Amino acid sequence: MDSNSTTENNQSTLKKRPLPSFIKKLWFILNDVSSQEYIYWVDNGQVICVPNASAFSKVILPRFFKHSNWQSFVRQLNLYGFRKVYQLNLAYDEPDEKKTAWQFKHECFRKDDTEKLCEIKRRTAKSQENTADYPSSSPPPPPPPANQQQGTDMNFGPESIEQTLSIFSQRLEHVDRKRRDLVEQTIELNRIQLKQQKVQLKL
Repeated sequence: MDSNSTTENNQSTLKKRPLPSFIKKLWFILNDVSSQEYIYWVDNGQVICVPNASAFSKVILPRFFKHSNWQSFVRQLNLYGFRKVYQLNLAYDEPDEKKTAWQFKHECFRKDDTEKLCEIKRRTAKSQENTADYPSSSPPPPPPPANQQQGTDMNFGPESIEQTLSIFSQRLEHVDRKRRDLVEQTIELNRIQLKQQKVQLKL
């Protein structure tokens, strides 16, 4: 059975399932050929990717959700348990929602697998409170420097402050190098994935 037949069968099955409107719309958008420039599957159909949130908000959101608010769309994803894989800013001089690649995943939201969609439920207020302190997409804050953990032994002299600033500066440089490497790798990966998507559409 080819991919087109599989998609048609999944969509036919999906129409008969009592799913939340948001989940059903999101599934149809991902299987809509005209939308695949703005949102598509990656990682073997386990992750959804929005390469440009600004363009997605202008073109796709008004068409399917009657609004153009990107943050509202992300909140809906969070309410249904989607986890942000990563967010990558491709240009510092642009707004957060422009030229930014966003990726989300849910263990029950997979390409060509409509059976698990019915297991996706909207989070209750209680479950949101339990995850409010440290969202899954954000790591907990780093521990304070050792000299701040000693309580009364802390030394706030000029030499101590200068040493602490030097340590943080070195850490920031290391993080910045890692970030640049990640930017280059991710851009190349997205190019490869886009080429694969185009090839699949031609088959």
